[in-house]
Amino acid sequence: MKNVVLTFHKEVNYGAIFQTLALQTILKKFGDAAVLDFDMKKKNNSLSLRSFVYKLAEIKKAQVLQSFLKKNVRFTPKVKNVSDIQRVCKDCNNIIVGSDQVWAKDIVKDYFDIYTLNFELNSNTNKISYAASIGKENIDSNAIDSLTKSLSNYKSISVREENAKKMLEKHGVRHVEVTLDPTLLLKAEEWDKYSIENNKYSNYIFVYMLEINESIINSVKELRDKTNMKIICLNNKNHFGENTVCLPFCSPGMFLSLVKNANYVITNSFHGTCFSIVYNKRFGVHLHTTKSVRQRELLDKLGLNCAIINNDISKIIDTNYNYEKVNDKLDELRNKSISFIEKSLGDSNE
Repeated sequence: MKNVVLTFHKEVNYGAIFQTLALQTILKKFGDAAVLDFDMKKKNNSLSLRSFVYKLAEIKKAQVLQSFLKKNVRFTPKVKNVSDIQRVCKDCNNIIVGSDQVWAKDIVKDYFDIYTLNFELNSNTNKISYAASIGKENIDSNAIDSLTKSLSNYKSISVREENAKKMLEKHGVRHVEVTLDPTLLLKAEEWDKYSIENNKYSNYIFVYMLEINESIINSVKELRDKTNMKIICLNNKNHFGENTVCLPFCSPGMFLSLVKNANYVITNSFHGTCFSIVYNKRFGVHLHTTKSVRQRELLDKLGLNCAIINNDISKIIDTNYNYEKVNDKLDELRNKSISFIEKSLGDSNE
């Protein structure tokens, strides 16, 4: 086994699933690759009846997502701790941590040392990060000290946001590159291999919300009123009134299809933004209230700041998104990111 990826693949959301698949897909072009079957164990607190019902729904969703991954991704044997990881990776050439918010201390908590690879590996095993994210604009001093100490043993380092690069460089980490989220490394035709085409929905606005607030609800309603199109949203509750189809959950293949075939997409999700770009959609972004850095940076790099909605939904209809120019820039960033991977793996996969 040459290359092993440590990332979030057990999270119950589409972004985690798709970035795991995408990174392994790219790595396989340079040699053998597998994903470490590691899972952060979260504490089970007492549940109310309402939260218990929600939990059951999440379990069902998780089963569908993991079934998709098992079908399309190769995993190592299950690992539970550092010693397990050391044993499974003893003969591998490279262990790659990323993408996703693997260095966000508030998310990984007690597993911070694992996701920063702050432990010994075989001397022939390189530590690499790919598009790793700290998740926030700031990180506490203890966490940054621990992270920078760990990174001193890495062969190559790349992060997902310019802000993370600046933060690490400020604390003495050198040769940090910024690379694309793995979902953007695959082109539309490559994602189409996993899409489930259907003729059930047409002429619709696809809404993918990770947080629900009055601002995005009003934007969706206004766009519906201007276009007279139906709304398809991935939510349990109908927040938009008439002419709305609510899908509490759909398969990853259906998710891709819903984005691909939408007339418009409105989202406050980073990966909702990514797939809107991959499929060259007319889309509107409501910046996430606490995690907007990655959205802003991506849109700025691609010249798509026009997609940020500032209480003016009409511009999603009237603006020229100029996808010819966007795709050229995305290809340039994509090639640079894949080149980073190839260079980082080096001759260890020969």
